Amino acid sequence: MWDFIKENWSNIFLILVTASALLVYLLQERRKITEAAALIKIQIDELQNGIAEIDSFIVDGKLNFTAFYESHQLFNEDYWSKYKHYFVKRLDAKDFGTISKLYEYASEIQEQQVLMKTLQKNFFFVCQQNISNLETTEVLKTINFQNNVQLVTDYQAKLKEAVTSELDEETAQAVTEIIQKATAGYAFPSNPNSLTDNRQLILNLVNQQYFTTYSPLQIKLSLEKYIKKYSLLEIDGTDGYKTIKKISERRF
Repeated sequence: MWDFIKENWSNIFLILVTASALLVYLLQERRKITEAAALIKIQIDELQNGIAEIDSFIVDGKLNFTAFYESHQLFNEDYWSKYKHYFVKRLDAKDFGTISKLYEYASEIQEQQVLMKTLQKNFFFVCQQNISNLETTEVLKTINFQNNVQLVTDYQAKLKEAVTSELDEETAQAVTEIIQKATAGYAFPSNPNSLTDNRQLILNLVNQQYFTTYSPLQIKLSLEKYIKKYSLLEIDGTDGYKTIKKISERRF
């Protein structure tokens, strides 16, 4: 025995080294599969919770705009597309296809979610532009008002001087009052509030949704369509999901 080992020690050493390297490789691959399964399992759970949450945003056939604006994206990186090759032979074709459909439907739902949030952001920009336009109008009206006040004041003074220069004091006073009453309305016929008051009024109107919010009907229809398709998958009850969950719980 020892003679055999002495004569073949180099070959035995090579076999041991090769076997060790192979074992390390297999353990590393096993670890990769376990980690991939864990990521996919966690993401599937998050997708299901996220889709259920988005479903709750549709109330009485209408979209809850505030809830959509505050919602988070369903997912950023598609772990199933990245790691599904590890599970081709571990899942049957039906379960493999079911999980693929989950990600397909989730992508479609997220696309509508992103579109909805984009429309909301654009609406905020439009509101800001409208506020700026309305405030600009108010500033111009205020400037025009100030100019009119000065013109009317000058006109009153000149008219008073021309008419009352040869009248007695009592008559001149009466004529002055008539001139003031007759020309007062020309300063600002519409009698608007101050610039500050009007600015606050504009903000109140915007905050009270004076501008109509709008979302295309197709967003709601598409969401309802893919949420219904998702509800028919019943992911948790599939053997494929259970297999991925079991692999993700391996300790080594």
